[in-house]
Order: sequence, then structure tokens, then C-alpha cells
Amino acid sequence: MNYRTDTRLTPHELILVRLVGEDSMSNIEIAGQLGIALQSVKNEFRTIFDKLGISSRLELSGQWHRGRFKDYECKKSHQKPQRVCVETTSGASSL
Repeated sequence: MNYRTDTRLTPHELILVRLVGEDSMSNIEIAGQLGIALQSVKNEFRTIFDKLGISSRLELSGQWHRGRFKDYECKKSHQKPQRVCVETTSGASSL
């Protein structure tokens, strides 16, 4: 499978990816965890799917488990209740 490499996910989008890939959370659970509206979660996943050239949570989870996001580190933030995901290779940044 060819992955699009021209569009990068934001740290917030990576949090959503991790919550699906690692924790298998539903959209409702994610909305509650992050304190955002359910429709916002759905909209953000549409953006993520478009960036990655995929069409489902199943594909997203599969990419997570195949190591598609291995260049990113997700860790608990001491300032926020959710996790923060940052790129661990060139030009790492934080929230």
C-alpha cells in the first residue's frame, strides 16, 4: 500500500490516531476523553482519513499496528488530561 507522505498529521490528530489504534476507543469515548463534541471527533477523523488516503477506522488501526506512526511518541502530558504525540525524528515539537 502506498502512503501519502506529503501531508503530515498534527499533534492533535496523532492523539486521535493513538486512541483508535492503541486504545480501540469509539468516537463517543474519544469525545468524552478529550472534552470535545462528538461531531468534532467525526470531522477530525474525516480530515485524518483524507490526509492518509484511507476511508475507515479499520484501515487506520491497521496502519497503527503495522508501525505507520512509529516515528511518533505519545506520552501523558502533565498539563493536560490527554496524551501528547510528537514526532521523534527530525524537528520534534511539543504542545
